[in-house]
Amino acid sequence: MSPFPNPHLRAVPSALPSAPDAPAVQTDARRHARLGWWLVIAGLCAFLLWAAVAPLDQGVPMGGTLTVAGNKKAVQHQSGGTVEAILVKEGETVKAGQPLVQMNSVQARANADTTRTQYLAALGTEARLLAERDGRSTIVFPPEVQADPRFQERLKREVPLGRLVGAEEDAEFAAYLCSDLANCFVGQVFPVCGGWVMR
Repeated sequence: MSPFPNPHLRAVPSALPSAPDAPAVQTDARRHARLGWWLVIAGLCAFLLWAAVAPLDQGVPMGGTLTVAGNKKAVQHQSGGTVEAILVKEGETVKAGQPLVQMNSVQARANADTTRTQYLAALGTEARLLAERDGRSTIVFPPEVQADPRFQERLKREVPLGRLVGAEEDAEFAAYLCSDLANCFVGQVFPVCGGWVMR
């Protein structure tokens, strides 16, 4: 039995014989590069010739007028805000350094107050952490914190005495508890200063 089912079909050879007259394929690009450079040089020479010969000293004559835009200057606040008062009038001549407007300072004061509150809170936290680090049972608050009105209000609310006690008062109370006059106190816990003391 034949490997080809149709007897009219024949196997095609796998390789065709090469033609002896076929020209070789050119792979050298120098010829094209040389042609490109000649085109660039010719274009440059044509531009230089045109630039030397073309009359460019002529313009289009037109009538016109020149006016000064004015001496007005834009005045702006650095970070914005609300103008509270305008201190000069339109057309008035001003001097260097003269105030022109007064800005509303409510926002700036609120920002300063918020920042001061955060600063005082950080000082209080620092005092608490120092007391924990040193193993003290009382917190020593700095004078800036003690002078703050909010601190004074909290002190009156949370400390029965309504104020901070000093070391001398603590020592006097300790001496009293050690004396015979304190015999009536048995098994009692005395919060001496509520954990708040002056520096």
